[in-house]
Amino acid sequence: MNVSRYWLRETGGRELQICFLPQATEDRVREELIAEAKNIPTLSVRRIFAEDLPERLLDVLFEKSGVDGNVQLAHLQRIGREKLIRNLFYYPLAVTKAVGYGKAEVTAGGVDLSQVDPRTLESRLRPGLFFAGEILDVDGRIGGFNFQWAWSSGAAAARAILARAGKKP
Repeated sequence: MNVSRYWLRETGGRELQICFLPQATEDRVREELIAEAKNIPTLSVRRIFAEDLPERLLDVLFEKSGVDGNVQLAHLQRIGREKLIRNLFYYPLAVTKAVGYGKAEVTAGGVDLSQVDPRTLESRLRPGLFFAGEILDVDGRIGGFNFQWAWSSGAAAARAILARAGKKP
């Protein structure tokens, strides 16, 4: 869930790209396919990836790449190999919808921090108006950071309000 905040900022929510072999590189996979085609030409493409990826996922990757997973490495054409490598490392996944506010763990956006005094959380535009928590454009990693921000910013705003009213916090 942490990745969603970065992804949204970077892409605007357009599309995800999934890498199914994060421990490898495109060049390494390409070299391995070419080497295995020379060493064991009758080995199927499916067998190369069977230990690393589930069969149903491989079926989807082969279909999207236009590759018969049962084809022998010796008969795997370059264009199919390159499409398969592309899908292994940059598989596009369209985001169709968000679950919505009711299921949200945290929210992002809100009052721009440049419009708030950082010591008191008082509005620079409307003196006497104080903000706290997620109404401000602050969000943190999953793990309690947003709760901590809510409590700390609430306490800071409360202290500033009391001080403005001439009362001791």
